Amino acid sequence: MTAPHDPAPEDAELHETPEEAVFALIEADAFLQQRRQIWEPACGPGQLVDALQKAGHTVWASDVYKYEGRWAAHPDTTRHWKKDFLDPNTHRLKCGAEAIVMNPPFSQADAFITCALGLVPRVYALLPLGWMQGGAGTGLRDHLLDGPEYWRRCYPFRERLPMMHRDGWSGRVARSKHKHAWFVFGKPKGRDEQAAQRIGTPITTRISIEAIGKEG
Repeated sequence: MTAPHDPAPEDAELHETPEEAVFALIEADAFLQQRRQIWEPACGPGQLVDALQKAGHTVWASDVYKYEGRWAAHPDTTRHWKKDFLDPNTHRLKCGAEAIVMNPPFSQADAFITCALGLVPRVYALLPLGWMQGGAGTGLRDHLLDGPEYWRRCYPFRERLPMMHRDGWSGRVARSKHKHAWFVFGKPKGRDEQAAQRIGTPITTRISIEAIGKEG
């Protein structure tokens, strides 16, 4: 389906996700190696969406702005909404997603992850590695990273990703000055605290984009 173009303002934190980052995640994560129903709630023009589709997933895409994006070329495997993901009515969107995979706006990452966990059982967020050092002991981030309610996994990249340039960038593609990781959150099957505690220590597995696109 095609949506009208709705340009994002300069402060929209729109930085497109390099597809290598998505393919490296899928190569490392067994859950994403099977075809899934996925929601991308900060889709922008759709680079992350496009990578998920190439891997065989069906994707629902939403953003607070509408873009003429790559997702528009895949009407059979993509549905798109102009939707503020943090709107209290977001839970009414019944898309049947099994997971949310996103590169959320950094300034709202904590809220995006918390909202996502109220909608789907598994959440993947691409963020600077330093995100896990933030928090002051009482905020959402501390609850997500230190609390017993969710199990967690972290896939830090061995190398720096290609620069996440703003939409429309046509210059040289450089390496990012930040180190990144995929942070994975999920709900334990049991709702009680003991079930959550049995999840154990969060797992960290380093991944690489080195071989992505070089095979075959």
